[in-house]
Amino acid sequence: MKYKMFVKACEDCEKGEESVGPLTLQEQIWKAQLENFREIYLNGEINNNVIEKVVAQIQNINRRDDMLETQVLNYGREPITVYINSPGGRVFESFAVVSAIKTSKTPVRTVALGEAMSGGFLILLAGHERYAMPFAWLMYHELGSGSIGKAADVREYSEHLDELQKMITDFVTTNSLITEEALEDCHQRKSDWYMNVVEAMELEVIDGLWPLDLNSAEVPSEDGEAIEEE
Repeated sequence: MKYKMFVKACEDCEKGEESVGPLTLQEQIWKAQLENFREIYLNGEINNNVIEKVVAQIQNINRRDDMLETQVLNYGREPITVYINSPGGRVFESFAVVSAIKTSKTPVRTVALGEAMSGGFLILLAGHERYAMPFAWLMYHELGSGSIGKAADVREYSEHLDELQKMITDFVTTNSLITEEALEDCHQRKSDWYMNVVEAMELEVIDGLWPLDLNSAEVPSEDGEAIEEE
């Protein structure tokens, strides 16, 4: 109950009302949590947990911003930042996060930390703004399947897989400079497409480096030499 009262007090502050008295240590901790609740960390394999950890938080922030827009004059939505360090995982859970980001009225920035691969690559690509740490690595690959069963079941699942792959291909080509021909070549070679931040920026997979002040610094190139960004 006390925490809810503190949240209400913080919302009153956003409306321009002054708080009374110094904050206790517990209230300082709560205040820090409220200030940082727009930072979401997607760390590890993409599975059912991302629905609660990422999707629910994006939706909750949007609901809070919707409410504050009706109560605060000239209210500005602060962006949500989703930090990604993931080797990938389940495709439908990846799509759930992609959908939550794409439909978010509050702007969402995605940031690759160490790795954003497979489903993590798609989530990174969904951001309204997209960034990566200097030594992050991204990876795209074709959908895989380990399905077994009757021949009819395998054929049906194969058709479904083709539809999913087309969705992914359309999504990647629409949100970057990566071409359908380049993806098809990757599929034909049956290989994973790894890219560092230099290639990712050239293909407009990301908008720049994170933190933002690094965009005037040197970043590693594919051959290990430094490249200075404008």
